[in-house]
Amino acid sequence: MNLYEVVGTLGLLVVVALLIYMAWTIKKMPEEAEKH
Repeated sequence: MNLYEVVGTLGLLVVVALLIYMAWTIKKMPEEAEKH
């Protein structure tokens, strides 16, 4: 793997993780999400 592949893979994982975390947080605590 070259540097671009590593950076691209890490970037994709970070984006997916953020989307899952946001969706999970909104589903679990809608009231807390509105406060923030």
